Amino acid sequence: MARADNGTADALSAIHGAALVARQAATFARFAQSAQLALVNGGVGVVARFDGGFRVMLFTIPDTRITQVSVVTTPAAVANLNIHAL
Repeated sequence: MARADNGTADALSAIHGAALVARQAATFARFAQSAQLALVNGGVGVVARFDGGFRVMLFTIPDTRITQVSVVTTPAAVANLNIHAL
């Protein structure tokens, strides 16, 4: 499953299925030049600069499989994350 805040604090979308999630995650590739691995709220994440702000991807990884990807783009939501660069 992938969740994204769609750039607004009150809009949240979700998609299900490995193939759909992989295609959606590929759209994050445009941020690759500025992407950096990070600990986000104690878990694995990627932080990228974009358009004067930040985009954050968080991964839920129980055992050895990614089961959820969350994309956070709103400045207020990003500000509430505990981010440590790796």
